[in-house]
Amino acid sequence: MQASSSIRKEEVTSNGGSLTRESENIASFLHSPEETQVDERNVVSLINAGKNKYQKFDSYFQEEIRTSSSDGEKMSPFEIEEPNESKQQAPAKQTWSGRNYVFLAIGAGLCYGTQNFLMSFAMPKGSHDSFDLRFFMPSVLGYMLSSFVFHTKTALQSYGAQGSFWKRERSAYFKTQIQATAQNYGVSKVTKLNWFNVCAVFGRTMIHMISFCLHSAVLYYSSQANINFSLIINLYSLTPFFTAIAFYLFFKERLNMNHGVGMLFIFGCVYITSLSENREQSSNGAVSVIIPVTLAITATLCFTASSTYSRFIINKAKGKLSSSQLVADGYLVQSIIMLSLYFLQYLFLQPPPSHPTKNTLEVGSLRHFQVVGGISLFGTLGNYLLNEAIIHGRAGPSQALCEVQSIWMLFLEVAVLGKLPSRFQSVGFVLGIVGGVFIVCKSEDKKGH
Repeated sequence: MQASSSIRKEEVTSNGGSLTRESENIASFLHSPEETQVDERNVVSLINAGKNKYQKFDSYFQEEIRTSSSDGEKMSPFEIEEPNESKQQAPAKQTWSGRNYVFLAIGAGLCYGTQNFLMSFAMPKGSHDSFDLRFFMPSVLGYMLSSFVFHTKTALQSYGAQGSFWKRERSAYFKTQIQATAQNYGVSKVTKLNWFNVCAVFGRTMIHMISFCLHSAVLYYSSQANINFSLIINLYSLTPFFTAIAFYLFFKERLNMNHGVGMLFIFGCVYITSLSENREQSSNGAVSVIIPVTLAITATLCFTASSTYSRFIINKAKGKLSSSQLVADGYLVQSIIMLSLYFLQYLFLQPPPSHPTKNTLEVGSLRHFQVVGGISLFGTLGNYLLNEAIIHGRAGPSQALCEVQSIWMLFLEVAVLGKLPSRFQSVGFVLGIVGGVFIVCKSEDKKGH
């Protein structure tokens, strides 16, 4: 009977190292002096019942661990938390966006260049209409359309994979914690609002709105200063340098020699192109040229802050909030804010009537909504592409490649307006291509970033 007792004790302790209450009671009972009077069939049935209950609980619990997210907060003694990824992180597998960030950044530059080229023609010259909220209101159409397309695609993918278009437990704005109760081996899930992700989207929306206002102010005051807008936005080429410094300080992202040389070539491209345009500018504008220049430099700092903030948020969210959703939801919030401001202006401020010319758009007309709304689609697409390139790729080189917008605007002027480039512009065009080749043909770091 002693041998049989030891066998039963081994069965009790062979269930993964953690005993249930029933198996613990049986183990203590087998050690009692009365163990010779025990019916072995009853003991075996009790052991099997305890093991089955434990295995059922363990399988359910492990499944919940895989499907639920941990927010890293301190839990109660009965709460179960996923392993803290910040304590021991495996090398992250590079995503498709990370491998192709060069092409994403170039695509963003083409979108921005097209948007700026078209907007410079659509915006009324020498009129306050160009700095009126009503002029930019059709941009809301592009913002809402891009957000609608993203969430529709995500909902269809969720329905195909999970059988439902949306579920609170899978949302980026809710977090689920698993709680193991002491009674009957129960498991309960607690779902609450994820305030970090909510505030993250709202914060990025504010930064983007400030950038939008600064960019619009640069466009308006460039016209008031009688200086070409394409010349002023060449100052945006400072953004790659500011971004490279910020990402080195906050994320320890280093650049290799090819990155630095490529960025210098692109900066030289922008500077030489601006020299040719500078000779054609007159200095009899209504405002000083210092105003648009100062606004442009401030805008570059805001662009850098937006890129740094986006990378920080995505890293902190740990896969719960994607870069595309951050942009899409930010556009949705921005649309709501702009619509609210528009109705407040319409109801209480009574803005002055529009004074269009034959070459400009009448603010509030159907054609105005069609043109400005269509132009905004280029800007939204550019933001999606650049955001993916910065978050998953190299931030400084991505911003540098995005500056091909100046070269693209020059190409559009030649193709659409028939304006042949000067010698300086031709040299700048070549330097821009050389700089892009240096970045594209970089030697990959083997340590990652």
